[in-house]
Amino acid sequence: MDSKQREEFRAHAEAVRRALDAIAIAVGHLVVNYNRLERGVGECLARLLDAKRAGLVDSVNAALGMRQRIDLLAALYRDRVTAANELALLEYCVKMLRFFEEERNRVVHSNWVTSEFGGSEFIRMKESVSGAKGLRVTAEPADVSTIMNVSQQINDFAFLDFVELYRVCSGQRSDWRSPMLSQ
Repeated sequence: MDSKQREEFRAHAEAVRRALDAIAIAVGHLVVNYNRLERGVGECLARLLDAKRAGLVDSVNAALGMRQRIDLLAALYRDRVTAANELALLEYCVKMLRFFEEERNRVVHSNWVTSEFGGSEFIRMKESVSGAKGLRVTAEPADVSTIMNVSQQINDFAFLDFVELYRVCSGQRSDWRSPMLSQ
């Protein structure tokens, strides 16, 4: 390999590293923001269960998947809350929590590969198989801005809407109004 080829190789390797770093940072942001939200669901459950025992949030989070935590949260919340806007808050939060769970799973359970060996353009690839549909492979260009956008949506939701759900779970009242009505 002569010096020109070596320099081209180094430049290409640097482009691949930069693309990979961007994906890793975006996925990391998404995972951390989602994990904070997961922890919040466990804390809401602890409040609804009137739990004073240390470690209950950790026990609930370890024993139940996110979907089960969301279902349990909704059931306990409905038993305790009757105000229409607070029930609407629950419905909105459940919808968003499920959306964020799907987005997180889509990203985390994907393969991040280049379209060809030695290439620098990454794609997100997801394989799934079912008895009815057989093998299904989804492949699309890796879109860092979309992942970062979902991560920011999770963060905004946590601080604008989910915090209101937490307040209600803690026995406080909420004057929450649907963001759909605010637009």
